[in-house]
Amino acid sequence: MTRGVLISVLALAGAFAAGCAAADPASFGKGAWSVGMNGGIAFLTMIDVNDQIRIENFSTQSQFEELHQGGEWTADARYAVAKNWFLGVESGSISGVSHDKAGTSELRVRGTPVVVQGGGTIDQSGMVAVRGFAALGALVNARFEEPGVGKVEGTAFMGYVGAELEVRFLGPVALTAQGLARSAMVSHPENAPYNVDFSGGSIRGGVRATFGGAP
Repeated sequence: MTRGVLISVLALAGAFAAGCAAADPASFGKGAWSVGMNGGIAFLTMIDVNDQIRIENFSTQSQFEELHQGGEWTADARYAVAKNWFLGVESGSISGVSHDKAGTSELRVRGTPVVVQGGGTIDQSGMVAVRGFAALGALVNARFEEPGVGKVEGTAFMGYVGAELEVRFLGPVALTAQGLARSAMVSHPENAPYNVDFSGGSIRGGVRATFGGAP
């Protein structure tokens, strides 16, 4: 490691440590508001879609990759209805792309989650908190498409359960890490002979800011 890189790493570590020293406790008192943004990897079941991909590859000699994972981003707002207990709303996007290794074609899946979220603090110590949460709602504008060829669309019930690690590092601002298990299957969209199954899970990271509320 060069001297310049070492100095940069030490400077960043010092800045992070200074920020942590000024961080608020990771509490979520009654009446507090919290907003967050997260992004990460979505793991997708897509059993029927992958069957369709295998049929497509066999019949046309294409080489589409099977869909097992994609990307996800979300934004949420939470309100503490009681000390350490909250309700909120969340929306964002889940998507995945299959590339044809034998050409330039793509197959895509995408959906927009719109859910009501609730949860509570499992443990909180200083700047660090562990929270559990669950959500119910819908996956809207869910679709499976081959650009330039066509698509099928539908809406599905969506629910998930998960856990979140929050680490405050600068005042009310925190870094977060989330893991969740999700159920969301679009059943035979537009009478297609297959389901488009977004069920699976996600690993997400992001930032969160919390304001107000009782101490």
